[in-house]
Amino acid sequence: MNNTNDISALFISLFTNVFMTLTMICFIAIIYNKVKQYKTRFIKEKYWTKVQNHLAQILIQSLEQDENWDYQKSIRVLEKSLKSKMIKQWLVDEMLSQQENLTGEAQQTLMKVYKDLNLRAFSLKKLKSRNGFKIAQGIKELEQMRQFECYTHFFRFLHSSNKDLRKSARIGLTALAPNPISYFSDLSEELNE
Repeated sequence: MNNTNDISALFISLFTNVFMTLTMICFIAIIYNKVKQYKTRFIKEKYWTKVQNHLAQILIQSLEQDENWDYQKSIRVLEKSLKSKMIKQWLVDEMLSQQENLTGEAQQTLMKVYKDLNLRAFSLKKLKSRNGFKIAQGIKELEQMRQFECYTHFFRFLHSSNKDLRKSARIGLTALAPNPISYFSDLSEELNE
């Protein structure tokens, strides 16, 4: 009888310790997520408004062609605000959104800002990822910002096992390559996507 009580007590003690450990892990995970959300919100509040204002100022000033305005200085100020990948991604997303609504000189200025802030390299870096979504995102960014000299980076994704990645590479090549039809002549499958 004493043996069963010892085993029961040991089992209860073990169960209690496991339960407490799991509770602590869950508590730490919740705290970590809250801190991460707070940090994201803090960064967005602190830097994002400043970044948006600088971008808007660059677009407006370039259209007004103010002689007292220094484009390079504005780019340097905006560049200093791009402290993290998260802010860079927000800026690229904002530029893609604006690019759809802009035409003419404003659109050209937006693409020049994209290039001058070295966001092209930011998008190209995504093509080296192992994550298919990130690669497709990089291709889309380069394609929509009309970075014509980057189309050669899309070739290795034409035969990808990932259907969405193949589709993104084809769209990118079609939009950016000088003679896109020639790149599709050796495909082993139909272009019916």
